[in-house]
Amino acid sequence: MAKSGSIKRERWIRLSLTWLVVLAVSAIIIYPLVWTVGASLNAGNSLLSSSIIPENASLQHYRDLFNGTVPYLTWYWNSMKISFLTMVLTLISVSCTAYAFSRFRFKGRQNGLMLFLLLQMIPQFSALIAIFVLSQLLGLINSHLALVLIACSAVRSFRRMRRCSITATCSMARCLT
Repeated sequence: MAKSGSIKRERWIRLSLTWLVVLAVSAIIIYPLVWTVGASLNAGNSLLSSSIIPENASLQHYRDLFNGTVPYLTWYWNSMKISFLTMVLTLISVSCTAYAFSRFRFKGRQNGLMLFLLLQMIPQFSALIAIFVLSQLLGLINSHLALVLIACSAVRSFRRMRRCSITATCSMARCLT
């Protein structure tokens, strides 16, 4: 009987500690969000305040944002458009490339994989001048297409997609046979 009580107490302690850690991590994550909302509702132009939730909350900052001279909604729409196009084009190009490299054997395959590996080691920041000159030669400076093409040219998701292609196609081949 004493052993089962000790097990229950140990389980209760472990559960309590788990919930304590979850609550602490949640507080650490939620605090900046609450502070940001509180600062945006602050009536003045100061971000510093004595309390997280302001005493005289105001929606004036939001009115200025949406009704002011700043084209915030245009900026937001541009960001969404560029993000969506980048996601779609990257998904299509990386999926096709990764599938080809994972399933087909062709001349230059090993060299191509080595090139992808080497390109991942070079930070994209070091290619900024080359990217700018190329964009200038193509007449893409100050265009959304330039941003989309630059973002799609990143090689970082190729290895992950290749690994998924190998796993998925092998398991599908097993299911079909």
